[in-house]
Amino acid sequence: MPDVRIDFDVLETTRRTLADIGDVLTSATDAVSDIPSAAVAQSDLRDRLHEMGDFWGSSLRKLSTFATEAGAGLEGVVDAFRSLDEQIADSLKEEG
Repeated sequence: MPDVRIDFDVLETTRRTLADIGDVLTSATDAVSDIPSAAVAQSDLRDRLHEMGDFWGSSLRKLSTFATEAGAGLEGVVDAFRSLDEQIADSLKEEG
């Protein structure tokens, strides 16, 4: 019978990394939206930068959401594997 090996530390590290990515992207989105439009004197350039900022901010928000949701999903996977690990350990105790 094949063994099931789960490295919980790696899964937990990945989950935390995904959560951190979400936080970093949210901070970047906030920083872009905090730049005043008066910072650029030339109106055409200011308009183009504003359009780019809107697109960039929207994209960063989506990536942040995806990273946060992936982290939450991975947390569910970790919990399920921990539960499986406990069930297997309990069944082995009962047999042994």
